Amino acid sequence: MVTIGEVARYAGVSVATVSRVLNNSESVKPATAQRVLAAIRELDYIPNQSARNLRRSESRVILTLAPNFSNPYYSSILTGIGDLAHDCEYSVLICNTGGLAENEERFLKMLDAHRADGAIFLGCRRNNPRLSEYAQRYPVVQCCEYVPELKQPTVSIDNYTAAAETIDYLINQGHRRIALLSADNDFISTQQRRQGYEDVLRKAGLPCGGGKAAADGAASYRGVLRVGHSGAQRYLAGSRYGAAGAGGSVGHGL
Repeated sequence: MVTIGEVARYAGVSVATVSRVLNNSESVKPATAQRVLAAIRELDYIPNQSARNLRRSESRVILTLAPNFSNPYYSSILTGIGDLAHDCEYSVLICNTGGLAENEERFLKMLDAHRADGAIFLGCRRNNPRLSEYAQRYPVVQCCEYVPELKQPTVSIDNYTAAAETIDYLINQGHRRIALLSADNDFISTQQRRQGYEDVLRKAGLPCGGGKAAADGAASYRGVLRVGHSGAQRYLAGSRYGAAGAGGSVGHGL
């Protein structure tokens, strides 16, 4: 295997100069840099990325925490994260938290061990007291779900408006008994969708018939309908599972 010393001798420069060229330093004259790059190509030199990362105190790894791998919504986002990270010469370590704060904290300790440079949260729960601490010490991006109090970079959608416009559409179509099927969790999206649903119905003078499911999954939502919401003309499902579960019962999901 060719070493950096051999590249330096071939190019007639010091090892330090080769290192500066590899790190894209502007302190190397263009002619010298071209000579070093030519030597690298001629000798087929492959830099030791692990050693370079160690010197820079970098891992080139992004920790990505998701609450549920089986949810197609998260799967598509994870694919996008992986593709862009690859383009930027980063690797992605995907961790399934199961939506549990203790799992989030266990994975976050990888930042302390320098096994990752930063973290992306796809399902931030508001009941993790350590999240704020890590967000102050490391680069953290909240995606999909987020904790507003953290005031960290966030990528999400306008869940309130999405729910409000959906209910407004159903009302304009003549429907008056509209149920909401939603999991019982502390996700910001759940709260915003429910608020949008309730606000529009109240403004229209209609009753709020939202149901809550204690657990995610199609079976849970079917149970909600059997208990007391089968009289709804239409319903707003808060997830694919809600649509699948309720659709299997009455066939009116939107």
